[in-house]
Amino acid sequence: MKQAVVIDLGGTAIKSALCDLRGKLTNRRERPTPRTAPARDFLAAIAEEIEAHLQSPLVVSPSNHGRSSFDKLRTSGRVYGIGLGTPGLADPKGRIVGGCPNLPQWAGADAGAWLKKRFRL
Repeated sequence: MKQAVVIDLGGTAIKSALCDLRGKLTNRRERPTPRTAPARDFLAAIAEEIEAHLQSPLVVSPSNHGRSSFDKLRTSGRVYGIGLGTPGLADPKGRIVGGCPNLPQWAGADAGAWLKKRFRL
């Protein structure tokens, strides 16, 4: 079953889940948003959530057990993408360009480039 890792970055919580092609969410997770931390700490928390989903029994099969690389899981056909919902406006490349009243340090973060580099998208 193909799934995407989806992340909702909010002012009080980072919520994440696996989402199938029909929009069904499984393996829901939630953690507090590091509200006063710099953007790099937000990105580290997001990466931890993504990695937790990639290691989930819902994703890891006997043929790819132990592989943490998103690229290997994507190639296997089990995970096809990562979606990030974030406060503020984003440009087409995923850079946060607009106001984030609850998370001002998030403005200007280049989340798209960071995700591409970190997970080899």
